[in-house]
Amino acid sequence: MFKRSLLLATFCISLAMMTEVAGDHPATSSRGLSLSVQTFARVTAPTGATKYVWAIPAGLSSDEKGNVVEVRGPKGKYKIKVIAVFVDFDSRTVTTKEGMTTITIGGSGPVPDPKPDPKPDPKLTGLAKIAYDMSKAAPSVTPAMAGKLSKIYTGQAAKVAAGGTKTVKQLVGETVQASRKAFPDQQLQLKIRTELMLPLSKEIEKRLKGKSLDAHRVGWEQIAKGFKARSTQ
Repeated sequence: MFKRSLLLATFCISLAMMTEVAGDHPATSSRGLSLSVQTFARVTAPTGATKYVWAIPAGLSSDEKGNVVEVRGPKGKYKIKVIAVFVDFDSRTVTTKEGMTTITIGGSGPVPDPKPDPKPDPKLTGLAKIAYDMSKAAPSVTPAMAGKLSKIYTGQAAKVAAGGTKTVKQLVGETVQASRKAFPDQQLQLKIRTELMLPLSKEIEKRLKGKSLDAHRVGWEQIAKGFKARSTQ
């Protein structure tokens, strides 16, 4: 559980504010040896967020240290994305900001095209797209875990449709309990909560606050759709 903190400063992250440092590791050619030159780049986001969730392209390794990430891989250009999560414990609010930049890492040899995702992003809208994007960006949430979350939200939506859930408060509470049961490890629960559920709950509040139980049922179905799409990646 996070320690109580002061209200975090307003955060704005953009291409202009993210910086990258690229460096080459020289290699000397030697007859009879096949050399693979690995290089690195460093990306820095503004400080002040409670949590940073980095999205690193396939084919690169990364070392994440708060608002700084170092990536290593073959020579080429790559897009690095980040979601910054701000938690104000006094007002119990969560704010997220996103940023993206293109880095270039050097090296010798041919320049490969950045590896594409195994499958293209599905065409989703609304809460389905938000659930998909956030679960994909969350480092601790695997496709299999997204599949479990999809089943949870589908089941809770079905319970509303069948008349088993009477209030929005009951729906939210039972969804939380089902998630804890599906992921009993407390450390994993904390990671899922920080990386995914807190920013997702903020988006749910924006779209569904004050709306009916049936509107929440539809929202839960959309979230389930987004998680299911992620589970196939």
